[in-house]
Amino acid sequence: MFRSVRTRITVVFVVSVLVFGGLAGYFGYRYLRWNEHRMSDEIGRNASDICAATYDYYLKTYGDLTPGSDAYVECRKELRNICQQSLMDYLYVYEAHPENGTVKYLMCVAADDELDQKVQEERAYGTVVDHELTQLEWLAFDDSLSREAEVVDNEYGFVLTWFSNVDSAKTTTLAAADYSVVDQRERVLHSTLLVLAPLIGGMLLVLLIQMHELKKHVFGPLRVIAERMRSFSARDARHLEPVGITTNDEMGEIAGAFEGMAHDIDEYLDDIDELTAQRVQAEVELGVARRIQRGVVPTLTQRSFEGLDICAFSHPARKVGGDFYIMFPRSDGTAALVVGDVSGKGMAAALFMGMVSSMSREGLMAGRGPKETLERVNTLLTDSNPEGLFVSMFAAVFDPRDGRVTFCNAGHMPPLVVGRDVRRLKVDSGELVGLYDDIELVEESLTLTPGESLLLFTDGVNEATNAANEFMGMERFVDALEAHLPFACAFDLADEAVWAVKVFAEGSEQFDDLTVAVIRRDDVAQ
Repeated sequence: MFRSVRTRITVVFVVSVLVFGGLAGYFGYRYLRWNEHRMSDEIGRNASDICAATYDYYLKTYGDLTPGSDAYVECRKELRNICQQSLMDYLYVYEAHPENGTVKYLMCVAADDELDQKVQEERAYGTVVDHELTQLEWLAFDDSLSREAEVVDNEYGFVLTWFSNVDSAKTTTLAAADYSVVDQRERVLHSTLLVLAPLIGGMLLVLLIQMHELKKHVFGPLRVIAERMRSFSARDARHLEPVGITTNDEMGEIAGAFEGMAHDIDEYLDDIDELTAQRVQAEVELGVARRIQRGVVPTLTQRSFEGLDICAFSHPARKVGGDFYIMFPRSDGTAALVVGDVSGKGMAAALFMGMVSSMSREGLMAGRGPKETLERVNTLLTDSNPEGLFVSMFAAVFDPRDGRVTFCNAGHMPPLVVGRDVRRLKVDSGELVGLYDDIELVEESLTLTPGESLLLFTDGVNEATNAANEFMGMERFVDALEAHLPFACAFDLADEAVWAVKVFAEGSEQFDDLTVAVIRRDDVAQ
């Protein structure tokens, strides 16, 4: 659900005003109430003291304050003035008779005319009512003045009462002042509202001013930028019109960043178009190179010569690779087989591989032996090898008439002899071709018995990894082959070798080129 920033800010501000206003009102009310109580105590106490002093004065001066006398009327009039001026509701003087739990009213006045008439009737001179003296009244008799008020709730209302002792009276006489609690609370509430109203009004005014400024400098520009961004598409970046916000603030920076982003996208699109064209061209060229390489090094080759069965398989890790093999019959009735692995991968390795393959084929077809051919290839490569590439090679010449195999190893993986069992052929390791000048290789030979095969492969076999990053290794590879002995033909052995690698490396991406070549001497009667 969409919620605008303006709505959120407004809600937060209003909630803040309410919370702040509530807290200010609470603490303000508490303070004003405390202050009002303090003032009320002071005024009420003064009022009761003045009431006692006034009554005492008239009592001493005239000696008799009975109703109807001039002194009584004058004193009562004076007490009403004091009651009205001190904002008290009632002032009254009474005798206390604690021995029988009663009090007798001597004089009672009210600030209001109607209430004054009422108390003259109900609390006239000599009126006796039941009343148990409170602690504050006893303290007043002992002149232990207390600023506290007695809270009284009777037929005359909910009031605060202060007491003072009338000194010259011959009896236990008290003067009292009453003040309405309701009036006190109303005054506190009214004072609180008088304080809070301008504060809250000022905060609301600040909110209105702030919202106006936010709308002008934030919400309006943000809406413009949001609409431009919603309608923006990458292809429109080339024809984007300026947002039109040039203020020297965050909105101006956002608008500038948006326009800069559009400009960058424009440049990125140009770069992507160029890179896409280059990639398409590269893909086309790689496809052509792959087809050319597959012509030189087919994925699968099967051949049969007189007495020999040959099969080879090759699969590059990328579209083109550095592994290769060549196999062909020679004019003297023998068959030549070469397996090589160029350092590196990709196009450079493929070009280097093509050159090495051609040189090897040329040398072997000319009747040279494996050693002479590889040493000649090394000489030609070191004369012109600007990238410093090199290749491991194993070259062999097979004579089907007696099963003799003449071979030379130049830093390549030693082959396996597979017949009734699988054994590793011990050969001289030799030196890599193309790495050093004037290398000296060793030419060796062996004889295959009928039904035996010579299995050549590149390090894409033993260095294949599985999902746990474990190498296949020679032991696993040999165990996989021994589990399927004997093999009826060269294809079965080559297929099982490739399948063993695929099963082991299942779930893991092929890292290196994979090439397997098998030459098998046919079964003949001994």
